[in-house]
Amino acid sequence: MNELRQLRVEVLQALLDPLIWHSVLEEYALAMNLAVVLTDTQGSAIGEYINPQPLWQLFQTQITEKPGVCPFCLVRSKPCTAIAEALQRNELVLISDDLGFAHFVIPLRLGDRSVGTLIAGQVFDQFPDRLQLELEQNAKRLNLSPQAVWRQASRQRPVARKTLRTYGKLLSTLGNSFIETRYHSLMERDRSDLLSRLYEQVSISEQQYRLLAEGLPQFVWISLPNGQVTYCNPHCYRYTGLTPEQTLDFGWASVLHPDDRERTQVIWQNAIVTGESYEIEYRFRRDRDGQYRWHLASVAPVRDATGQIVNWVGTAIDIEDRKQTEEMLQQQTEQLIEANRIKDEFLAVLSHELRSPLNPILGWTKLLRSRKFDAGKTAQALETIERNAKLQAQLIADLLDVSRILQGKLSLNVFPVALKPLAQAALETVRLASEAKSIELQLVAGSEELQVLGDASRLQQVIWNLLSNAVKFTPEAGRVEIRLQRNGTQAQISVSDTGKGIHLDFLPHVFEYFRQADSTTTRKFGGLGWPPRYGYCWRNIA
Repeated sequence: MNELRQLRVEVLQALLDPLIWHSVLEEYALAMNLAVVLTDTQGSAIGEYINPQPLWQLFQTQITEKPGVCPFCLVRSKPCTAIAEALQRNELVLISDDLGFAHFVIPLRLGDRSVGTLIAGQVFDQFPDRLQLELEQNAKRLNLSPQAVWRQASRQRPVARKTLRTYGKLLSTLGNSFIETRYHSLMERDRSDLLSRLYEQVSISEQQYRLLAEGLPQFVWISLPNGQVTYCNPHCYRYTGLTPEQTLDFGWASVLHPDDRERTQVIWQNAIVTGESYEIEYRFRRDRDGQYRWHLASVAPVRDATGQIVNWVGTAIDIEDRKQTEEMLQQQTEQLIEANRIKDEFLAVLSHELRSPLNPILGWTKLLRSRKFDAGKTAQALETIERNAKLQAQLIADLLDVSRILQGKLSLNVFPVALKPLAQAALETVRLASEAKSIELQLVAGSEELQVLGDASRLQQVIWNLLSNAVKFTPEAGRVEIRLQRNGTQAQISVSDTGKGIHLDFLPHVFEYFRQADSTTTRKFGGLGWPPRYGYCWRNIA
């Protein structure tokens, strides 16, 4: 083949005619779901990119300066030398750019002369979940929406490097066989012989494709233009337990999850009508254990030179592990959001409740400084100050123990508690505020000593919050009453006042977090509303 060393320019151009290559490369690209491009020995693309991948295109539109001569590399710290290496070593070279897109280069040779290359890829060689942070960072750097990038990345099927090499060997066989066939056809200038060789090449390509499909650990099938399945690879039968006869026509739908069948049929029929490729996620039943597992399917039409669909090619890969990972991440996200919400609510409530014990402390301190009291009154004042200081210390201790509260593990000191002394102590907490408005405070309790099991400080905290709100919303010279009584096997504590009350429409919302009947900026009373911590305390007191 001495003449190969002196190929005429027109012969070389005819060998690499993109129109001649298009149908062969398109069938391969759609079957493997890879992008493919033909190049000369300098790495310049000849013709269009076949089946370019959507995510790669999204990044490619924002990158004007490409690294080196490789058409597929978008971002690299060093120039891509894959084309030069493949031509020099005469073997497949597999490489990834800095965005994580993998591709391989196949040298095209005629005899001992390099005539060009085939490059295929634009896919991830690992699940994009591992690249999420890097993808989002690159998206922001290129002024792309991280959400749009991640949405597209999560739909892209990853291809393992081992599988990419298998795909590359098939492409090398197809490409170099096609080059040789094309060369002989050009030399002979015999149209009938050219057609014969092309048909032979197509037959070889189909046989090689079937051999490859039969060894892949994923679903591969071919159907007629009307959607009737004519071929499934052995993995389909092993996985589903169906026989070849059962998978033909539309029998394969019997192993779909019942909830996915109608949706799948609608999308499939729509593709047949429109002639558009599509991707879909659905669940196949695995024969060995009856488990339904999620799969990502890619289906595309194969067209002849006139644009007519001659068949459909589909593949489906098991993504159950990815689905479970996504669900776990979603649950973790929701748990973090809930933890933050609980923390914020707790801090807001605590800031509200810290004010209540401060009022009697500051009030009695001011009175002790400015007036002279007898020993009894002074002792009462000091007792009130001490009691509220202890309550304040307890609240601060709770604040320092936020981690336990976020986990719902706020400790309660549960002991038998007499309610009457507790109510009297709570009344003393708000007495100064009531005297300032000439409000009468009254405790109504029977002769029976009511006791409950609970946390005394928590109970008092709840009661003086109720009382302080009653005093706050009761007009001057009014009355606030706290009543203790037995209700069956339970003790009932009720606080009433002579204020204007709560409107019936607002009653369903009275214990919602910081809701107020009047929420306008000109409302008469300030504050954050009824502290929702009441409900928490009641639920945790036995």
